[in-house]
Amino acid sequence: MGRSNLSRELEFTLKHWLRWSASVRKRAVGSFDSLTKQFSQAQDERYQVLASSYELGTWPELCSARELRGNLHMLDLLDRALGTERPRGPSLDVGSLNWWYLPAQAAAVPGPWDGVEIDAHQRYASLTTRRGHAEWLCRHHQEARYHAGCLTDMSGPYGFVCWFLPYVVPSPLVSAGLPDRFFEPERLLGHAWSVLEPGGRLLIVNQSARESEAQAELFDHLDIDGHDLGPTPSVFATEGDDERHSWLATKPV
Repeated sequence: MGRSNLSRELEFTLKHWLRWSASVRKRAVGSFDSLTKQFSQAQDERYQVLASSYELGTWPELCSARELRGNLHMLDLLDRALGTERPRGPSLDVGSLNWWYLPAQAAAVPGPWDGVEIDAHQRYASLTTRRGHAEWLCRHHQEARYHAGCLTDMSGPYGFVCWFLPYVVPSPLVSAGLPDRFFEPERLLGHAWSVLEPGGRLLIVNQSARESEAQAELFDHLDIDGHDLGPTPSVFATEGDDERHSWLATKPV
């Protein structure tokens, strides 16, 4: 059973006041070599396709080994979901955490990016925060800006909105330690749709088939024509990632 809403409210308030972050000292992997040596044949073939299609040269200087693999997974997902007709920016990422996957997004959809995270002051054992890590990455992606706040603070307009694992059922929000007042999936989806410019695209990735069903109901309630892309497998997926489902919606012109 999760912690009470009161305890989550108190913890969130404390994090909001204690915003300071220690300096980020990233242990970057340095090159793709150590990762590619571990690849299966399928992984190596897919890596070669992505590396020939996108600029990945700076990734090893910015990513840990785990982040490097995760960014390949993210780029693979974006490449498959968006197809050959790429969205035009500026772009918005919703629920960015520490935005470790910014390199993949910037490669898939070049141009200005905004990232927004409601729990940006979540602290690690190193005394760094999510915001600290994200802003460190933004210094290496000069067209990216990280915002500590709510999606409803963002005004756009955006040509592309990307939203990984939205809270469409309550239990993941409780597990993340967020107060109940932040569970408002219909209002947040409505705002994400409102900041899209006509012709802009919204990509949502849900954690499971159950959450994808809840996502479908939200689209119906808001009269958004979401195209179900179904499961989004990837040769770079780790345990649990293979259950994710994707949706793509284009705002009418």
